[in-house]
Amino acid sequence: MTWISYSKKFLLWLKEKDPKARLGLVCIAADEATMKGLIKDAKELQTGSNYVFLDLCVSVHIKPFAALCKNAGMPLEIWNMFFDEKQVLEDLDPYITGVTSDKYQYAAPDKITLSATSYIYDGNEKKPGVTATWGGNTLAEGKTCKVTYDEDCSSAGSHTVKVSHIDKTYAGASTASYTIQKAANPLSVNGRTVKLKYKKLKRKSHKLTAARVIKFRKKGQGTITYKLTGVKKAKYKKYFKVSAKNGKVSVKKGLRKGVYRLTISVKAAGNKNYKASGARRSITKIVVR
Repeated sequence: MTWISYSKKFLLWLKEKDPKARLGLVCIAADEATMKGLIKDAKELQTGSNYVFLDLCVSVHIKPFAALCKNAGMPLEIWNMFFDEKQVLEDLDPYITGVTSDKYQYAAPDKITLSATSYIYDGNEKKPGVTATWGGNTLAEGKTCKVTYDEDCSSAGSHTVKVSHIDKTYAGASTASYTIQKAANPLSVNGRTVKLKYKKLKRKSHKLTAARVIKFRKKGQGTITYKLTGVKKAKYKKYFKVSAKNGKVSVKKGLRKGVYRLTISVKAAGNKNYKASGARRSITKIVVR
C-alpha cells in the first residue's frame, strides 16, 4: 500500500498511525529553492523503517530536480498529471523509480501477428488475418479489440494494420505492416503483315500506325515505347523509321518490291501497381507488291 498526498500534514498523521507506511509527497516544483524545501519536508516523514519519496507532477523539465533528489538521497517518482510525452521521454532519468497515473496512457495490445505479410497485386483488397494479444491474452476482434486497415489496401506498396481496444479506457494502438508487391507487366505483342502497293510507294512515303503493324495480345501497363531493332535485309533499314513515342512506322518512298521483316521492340514502363516490362519483340512483315 502506498499513500500519496499534497498534504504534508496528512502524511505526518499517517506516519504516526503506521511508521512503516510507504508515503509519497505529491509536489509541483517551479525552481530549485522550492524543490529543496520539498525535499526537507519529505525527510520529516521518514521514520527509519518506512519508504518516503517525492511524487513530482510533470510540469517542468525533470532532470535538474532528479539531480537535486539524487544528491539529497531522496527517492523520486513522477506523476504525469501534466503529461507531455515528448518532454518526459527526453527528460526521464534512471534515478526515477516509479510513475503515478490516473489514466491508462499506454495500454495498446502487446503483439500483433498477421496471417500474411506479403501479397502480389491483383486489383483486389488484401486484408490479412490478425491475432492480437494483450497481457498474455488473445483479443477477440469486434469484442475486445478493433482492427482497422488502410483505406486503400488493394494498391501495391506498404500497408498498415492498426489494433486498438474497444474499451476506450485503454488508450493507444499497436500496428503491424504488410506489403503488396507490384505485379508482372502483362504486355504481350505479335507482329502483323502489312501490304503496300509499289506504285503508291514510288510516289510518296507512307506512315503506318502501331495498331496496324503490331498486335497487342495483352495491353501493357504504363507508358509504351517502341524501337526498331532490326530489318532482315539490313541494307534496306534506311527505308524504315519507328517512332519511339507512338510506334508509327514510316516507310520511305523508293522501296523496291519485296518482303521485309522488321523487328520492333516494345516496352511498357509500368506504374504504381505493375513492374516495368522487358522488351517484347514484334516481327512485322511488310510486303511491297
